[in-house]
Amino acid sequence: MKTNRSLFLILTVILSAFIAYGLFTLPTAKNINDECFSSARVIQDLKVIAQEPHSVAHPIERAKVFDYLTKRLEELGSTPQIFVYPNIQARKFVFDAKNVLAEFPPLKASTDTTYLMLVAHYDSRHPWNLLKETMYSKGAADDGYGLGVILESVYQALKYRTDWNQGIKVLFTDAEEVDLQGMKAAYSQNREIFNDVGFLINVEARGPFGPALLFETSPGNERIMGLYENHARYPFTYSLTNVVYQHMPNGTDFTIVKDSIPGINFSAVADINHYHTNLDNIDNICEKTIQHYGEQITSIMKEYLTNPQYADKEYLKAEEDSIYFTIPLLGMFNFSPNTYWLLNLGVLFLFLHLLHKEQNFRWGITLKQSLITIIISFVFLLVGEAIAWISSTLTGIKFRWFGFRVITGIPFDNAVIIASITILTIITIVYFRKHSYRIQALYSSLFTIMLFSFLSMLIIGENMMFFIPWCIGTIVLTLWKTTSTRFCPLLGMAVLLLHSFSFIYILAMALTIGALGVVLWISFYNLIILVPLAYEYLTDKASNQIS
Repeated sequence: MKTNRSLFLILTVILSAFIAYGLFTLPTAKNINDECFSSARVIQDLKVIAQEPHSVAHPIERAKVFDYLTKRLEELGSTPQIFVYPNIQARKFVFDAKNVLAEFPPLKASTDTTYLMLVAHYDSRHPWNLLKETMYSKGAADDGYGLGVILESVYQALKYRTDWNQGIKVLFTDAEEVDLQGMKAAYSQNREIFNDVGFLINVEARGPFGPALLFETSPGNERIMGLYENHARYPFTYSLTNVVYQHMPNGTDFTIVKDSIPGINFSAVADINHYHTNLDNIDNICEKTIQHYGEQITSIMKEYLTNPQYADKEYLKAEEDSIYFTIPLLGMFNFSPNTYWLLNLGVLFLFLHLLHKEQNFRWGITLKQSLITIIISFVFLLVGEAIAWISSTLTGIKFRWFGFRVITGIPFDNAVIIASITILTIITIVYFRKHSYRIQALYSSLFTIMLFSFLSMLIIGENMMFFIPWCIGTIVLTLWKTTSTRFCPLLGMAVLLLHSFSFIYILAMALTIGALGVVLWISFYNLIILVPLAYEYLTDKASNQIS
C-alpha cells in the first residue's frame, strides 16, 4: 500500500507540473484555415513585422512596418488616420513619431457611440550594449505579438459586426520603447480620439513564452474583472501583479491612460533573455502563447461589443479593486474586498477551531517553531540574493536588488532558479523527515503563514501568496482530522501544487534572477505546507492527532 501511495504522490507532482505549465489548461494553437482566432494567421503578420530591427534608430525599417500595418488596417475595411509628431527628442535619438488610428464603428453607429480601443506599439527596442555586444531586437514578441493579435482579433470581431452596439478603435503607437513618446503625444495633442473610449486593451510582451498574463488594470477594476471573469476563455491573472507593478519603474502605453480610461494590460513574461535582445525574433515565437492572447481577448471583445449596457462609457468604472487569482484547471477566483476579508476571517475561525479542539496542542511549541520558521525563511531570502549577486558578478551584469529592474544577459539564470528551488525542496524534505512531531510542525507552519497573511493584507491589501497555502492547509487538516480519509492530504497537495507551480513560475520570470531571494522565500512558505502533507499521506498510521 505504501508503494502505491508513493506512486500516486509522484504522479500527482508530475501531473500538477504539466497542468500548471499549460497542458490541458492553455489553448491549442489553431492553423491558418481555422475559422476562429488563429495563431497561424498572426504568424503570417509577424514574418513581415519582425524581418528586421525597426526601432527609432532604424527609420527606414520602421517606416516599412508602419506602411504594412496601415495596409493591413485598410484590408480590414478601415480608412486609417495618420498622426505625425515631428522632431521628438528622447534618449539619444531625434525622430518623427507616427501613430496610426483605425476606426470600425458599429453598423448602427451614432454620434455618441462608445468604443473599445486596442493598443500596441510597432517600434522595436533601440540598440543597446550588453557585455560589449550590441543587441538588435527584431520585435517579434515585443510588440509583434500585440500587433498581430490585434489584427486577428479585429478580423474575428468583424464577422459579427451586425450585432455590435459599440465600435472598435485600433491605435498602433510609435516610440513606445523610448519613454512612451507615441502615446504621450497622442494623449496630449489628440485627446479627442480617446473621448468616446469606454474600455481599452493594451497588448504587450516581456518575452515570447508562457501564458498570456493579465498583469495590470486601471484603478477601480471591480466591474472590469467581472467582465474578464465571466467571459475570458482560459483566464490567467493575479491581482498581486497589479499591486507589484505599481511599484516598479516599468511602463507601457497603458501607463499614460489607465487613470482615466478603464482598461487591462496583457503580456507574456518568459523569459528575460529574449526581452529586448537578438533572441526576440521569428524563430523563437510560441504559437500557444499567441493563441492564449487571442482566446482571452476575442471573448472579452465579443461581450463588450454586443452588450448594450456598455454603451455607457463610464460603465466599467468602479470605486473598488477586486482581489483575484487563477489556479490552473480550477479557473479564476474573484472577490470584492469585503468578501475577501470575510473569507480570510472564515479561514481564521476554522484554524482557531482546529487549535481549540486539539487537546495536545501547545502554544509555546508553536510560537517557538514559528520563530524558527521565520528566521529560516529570511536566511533563504538572503541566500537567494547572494546567489543572484554571484551570478551577476560572474557575467559582468550590474546587480539589481530583488529584480525590480531588469537583469538580463545571464544565460544560465533559469537553471540557477530551478536548481535553487530544487535544493530548497530537498532541504525542506530532510528537515521534516527528521522532525519528531510533523503535525505540530504543520500547525506551526500554518500559524506563521497566517501571521504573514494578515500582515500583508493590512500593508498592501493583498495576501494571495500566503492565503492560498494557509487556506488549503487549514481545510485539509480539518477534513483529515474529521474523516481520516487517506486522500485528503493528497488532494490538498494537488491543489496547492497547481497554484505553486504556476504562481512561482510567473514570479520568477517576471522579477528575474535578481529576485531569487523572493522566489525562494515564497517557495519556502508553500513547501512547509506541501512537505508535511506528503509525509502524512505516506505514513502508514495516520497521525491526525498531535503525538
